[in-house]
Amino acid sequence: MDWQKTAENMKKRGFTVRRYATGAEAAEALCEELKGQEIGMGGSVTAAQLGLPEKLEAAGCTVCLLYTSPSPRD
Repeated sequence: MDWQKTAENMKKRGFTVRRYATGAEAAEALCEELKGQEIGMGGSVTAAQLGLPEKLEAAGCTVCLLYTSPSPRD
């Protein structure tokens, strides 16, 4: 995948793009940026594996998890 091209296209569409070496670095940056806010999260396996909902709560966020029940595929 051409990350540079993907980032450029996303920026053209109004997205803020950041790239981190590890998921842990990304989670830490998100917690710092979103500290104290109300956050709604869909069913992201990656976010769950990173412990992001718990980390955001520890950063003072109110986290509303959507689709937390097991998938019919599980």
